[in-house]
Amino acid sequence: MRNALTLIALLTVLAFALTGCSGTNSNPVAPHTEEDLVPPAAPMNLSVEAHGSKLVLIWSNNVESDLSHYTVYRLSANGQWESMGSALTSSYYDQISGSGLHRLQYRISASDLSGNESGYSSSFELLIDCDSGTDSRDLRPF
Repeated sequence: MRNALTLIALLTVLAFALTGCSGTNSNPVAPHTEEDLVPPAAPMNLSVEAHGSKLVLIWSNNVESDLSHYTVYRLSANGQWESMGSALTSSYYDQISGSGLHRLQYRISASDLSGNESGYSSSFELLIDCDSGTDSRDLRPF
């Protein structure tokens, strides 16, 4: 009986050695996970600080654990929202070129690691004079 148990143990060790398996759970098939279809919440509390032709957009941080980045949009002269770029934190810097008065409007979205994009924040509109700067009277949420 002892020889039979020793033989079984030896054959088991040999089988593991030949197949590359170990005694731990080494299942090469990943467990099934649900696909993430839920977008992050829309960013909130968008505000803009103007310093001449330089603008700083600031908003509240999203709290989702799978947040990837924010996308900043600006309304173009032809009435289309255009992506200006992305930010990993809750601020973005923009530089306005040219001189004179500019009416600008911004909004933000958030995206998660699965590529889901949130709805848009409330937009923020401002009128800025690049020749003389601006003050808070010219800035307002939309």
